[in-house]
Amino acid sequence: MMVTDKQRWLEITAVLVTGLMKFVLMDWLNFRAFYIAAACIFWSVYIYKRYRANKFVLQQWGFRKNNFRQSFLFLLPFAFCRK
Repeated sequence: MMVTDKQRWLEITAVLVTGLMKFVLMDWLNFRAFYIAAACIFWSVYIYKRYRANKFVLQQWGFRKNNFRQSFLFLLPFAFCRK
């Protein structure tokens, strides 16, 4: 499936709006839980719909299974480090 320029611009706009809403909802209005839940739901649904339309979209975005274990084990200690 070919991605059109219109779809690319919609994706870029959605990313920018997500970033801008972070400042509005989290920093100014202090709606952290609402923003995080809404952003996670929106992007999860979007990724799922894109995957249903094109089974190779995750690979095109750089999500691959090869070397996952090696990367996971390397990054695991950093996941447990907190301030």
